[in-house]
Amino acid sequence: DTTTTENPPKEPSNKVAVTVSQTPKKIENPYVRSEPKQGLPPKEFRWIDDGSDDEDDDDEIDVNKEIHTTSTARKSSLKVSAKAYSDVTKVKKNKELEHTHRFKFNYNIPRSGNKAPILQLLSTLMNAARDLDKDAMIMPWDDKSTNVGPIDATHLRFVNKLSITEAKNYINLPMDVRRIGFTHGRTEYGLGVRITTKLSALTFKDSWDLKKRDWTANRKQYIPIKFAELQNSPEAFLVGVTAGSTEQMESESINEKLKDIVGISGIGVSYQTFHQSGITPKMWVEATQRTDIKIKNKKSREYYKMKYAWAPEGLCVYVSKEADVSKARAVLLEKYGECNKDGTIPVWPGGSRMRFIPLKSTYIK
Repeated sequence: DTTTTENPPKEPSNKVAVTVSQTPKKIENPYVRSEPKQGLPPKEFRWIDDGSDDEDDDDEIDVNKEIHTTSTARKSSLKVSAKAYSDVTKVKKNKELEHTHRFKFNYNIPRSGNKAPILQLLSTLMNAARDLDKDAMIMPWDDKSTNVGPIDATHLRFVNKLSITEAKNYINLPMDVRRIGFTHGRTEYGLGVRITTKLSALTFKDSWDLKKRDWTANRKQYIPIKFAELQNSPEAFLVGVTAGSTEQMESESINEKLKDIVGISGIGVSYQTFHQSGITPKMWVEATQRTDIKIKNKKSREYYKMKYAWAPEGLCVYVSKEADVSKARAVLLEKYGECNKDGTIPVWPGGSRMRFIPLKSTYIK
């Protein structure tokens, strides 16, 4: 027999299904300051006992102690990240090398270029200096100015490029150029640059001069340089010139002892082209006339060599402060302004015989 099992019939139910709404659990916002409950302080200001027993702790509460909640921890991490980023991107300040020299030069501003003329000039000087000494850097012309210290090639790249305002601290510029900048196609006279290097002054200067042929052959701009009036001061005021001096004569012994003789610390000598109203303009006219008679090609090297042989140049005396000009001129006139009683020319420190001639004003152009 086959037994068939049937499900019992469902009894009618009077129960009705009702949808029950569930209230979600309240989620506290960690960034919102919680209200105090049952007289307790807010959660982020409650004392946390880590179970440690420190006998050296005082009973006083350190109000500066900060217990990090989610909010304060997030803010702290942001501060750390910002600080770390600033440390990474900060350019380290370089240190000055063994020797530092000041030079003067004239600059023909290019008629066009991708860089600003002041940055282009710094790049040209930097490349030339590092061609002689790979560690050479450019120093600010005046240490008192706001600057980032000695700059190397990395300061002139795109990422760490100096601003034009900062770059002006590294070149001795006339006041009008500092105000409005370089003018394309114009020549500026008497600019200055200060270079720190491992090479001595004469070695660096001679090496720079000998590189002219190589740089011009490689189509690099060559800028002739000469020593500035004073090496230890950004400013120099003319006192006079010595008659009987020659170019590239030994002058270190004079600079070492002259300050003791005159009683002025900021005094020194250097071979320069000088100007004296009523005298030197006539000398330039005569030098040009004499040269025109003998050499017809005015663009040749021989023409300029002969012309500047008659130029008003000499070993000039300078002081770093304008207030010391009168005192220095009076002392030098008394000691070296006239020949001795036997007719011999006065002897300067180092053994050179020269006579001092006072001058009142100068410019190099």
